[in-house]
Amino acid sequence: MQGVLSLSAQLKNFQEYIGRLKALVGEERANYIISNSLYLVSSGNNDIAITYANSPLRQAIPFPLYASQLVSWASDFLKQLYGAGARNVWVLSTLPLGCLPGGRTVAGGPLRLCADIVNGQAQLFNSELSSALTSLQATLSGSTIRFIDVYDALPNIIQNPFSSGFLNVANGCCGTGLVEIGVTCTLAVGSCPNPGAYVFWDAGHPTQRAYLLIVSSILHQS
Repeated sequence: MQGVLSLSAQLKNFQEYIGRLKALVGEERANYIISNSLYLVSSGNNDIAITYANSPLRQAIPFPLYASQLVSWASDFLKQLYGAGARNVWVLSTLPLGCLPGGRTVAGGPLRLCADIVNGQAQLFNSELSSALTSLQATLSGSTIRFIDVYDALPNIIQNPFSSGFLNVANGCCGTGLVEIGVTCTLAVGSCPNPGAYVFWDAGHPTQRAYLLIVSSILHQS
C-alpha cells in the first residue's frame, strides 16, 4: 500500500548482505559480526496509523484481531532473523499515534492534544508485542530480544513542551504541519525557519531534536 519492502524482501536483503560480508571478511569473522551486532526493529506504526485507519480493513476486521496478526508477523520475522544469525534485537514500540499531528487532524483537529481511540489501539498492540517478545526470548537460546518503549517519551514532551525548549507542539514544521508527511514535504510546500522549535517535522514524525530527547530517554531506561 505504501510502496515499502515486505518483511520477506527485507530478510532476503539481509541474507544477501550476509553473503557479501562473508566474501569480504570470511565466514568466521562474518558470523561474529552478525551475532554480536545490535538490530533495531520497528513494527506497527504505519500498519495502524495508515493501513488500518485508511482501508476497508477497519470495517472487515476488529482491531484486536488485526493487532494480533501484526504481532504474529513480527514474531515470525524475529524467528527468521534469529535463524539468520542475529542474537541481539531491540524491538521498538509504536509512537503514541493519536498524538501525532496527522492523528489529531483525522480525529477532529490539531487543538486536541491526543486522539484517545488511536492511542488505545497503539497501546493494545504494544502490550501484545511486549508479551510476545517475552515468550520469544525464552524460546530462542542465546538471544537478547528487548521491547523498547518509545510510546511514553513523546507524550511527556507534548504535555510539557516549554520545559524542553519547544515552542510548537500543535503542528509539524513542514507545510501546514497537519497532513503533509514524508515525500509530500517538498520545497513547494515550504517549511518553518526553525525546526528545532517544533516537536514535529511533519504530520507523522518528530523533529531531529525531539528524537534526540526520545533516544536519550530510551538509553537511560536501557
